[in-house]
Amino acid sequence: PLFSTHSPSSCIGHFSGGEASTRLQPQPLQIDLQKQSISQCSVFLWENWGMEKDILIIGGGPSGLSTALHLMKAAPHLSTRILILEKMHYPRPKLCAGGLVLDAEIILQRLGLDVSEVPHVDASAAHFDFEGKGIKIRVPKSHTIRVIRRNEFDHWLAKKTREAGIEIREGIAVKNIIPDQDGVIVETDQGDFRAQIVVGADGSNGITKRIVLPNTPVY
Repeated sequence: PLFSTHSPSSCIGHFSGGEASTRLQPQPLQIDLQKQSISQCSVFLWENWGMEKDILIIGGGPSGLSTALHLMKAAPHLSTRILILEKMHYPRPKLCAGGLVLDAEIILQRLGLDVSEVPHVDASAAHFDFEGKGIKIRVPKSHTIRVIRRNEFDHWLAKKTREAGIEIREGIAVKNIIPDQDGVIVETDQGDFRAQIVVGADGSNGITKRIVLPNTPVY
């Protein structure tokens, strides 16, 4: 099918008999988060729409999901042009203490999300130990940390992301990331994907780090 972006009138494609007479390659996205705008001038003839997106996010945890939501907030028409790949299926177990600091709640609030919808326990204070020294933190008239279960929190955030119109594909493991002159190819156990921009949100030991920084230690 033919896919045309919200392009200015200066972007012209020539068509004949309902078919595109020439295949135009996608131009790099120009995203200005400060001005909250996006511009692109391109027309595509895609043989497989489902495997090609402008922005592909590897990892469906809080980092990847919130990145997609922030991009869509900056440029709402990006929603159908973003794809998130998650190797597991929600709700999935996650080894994590589950402590959300207030900064995280503020970020979610600015996205129009209320984390109190997720089952939680509030902690009135937090004590940190480091190299034999300690510090105790309290926030006046508020909880200091909200403790959640990551399987519940991540599943809730994924639902909110899907409700915003962003596609998430579960159970897809990324095997390799290959940049080329036309963008980036992402090889997975379920076929190859192509994107203009790839965001690595798969953690400190994820495939993105191993590709970009192959000689760094794994922790």
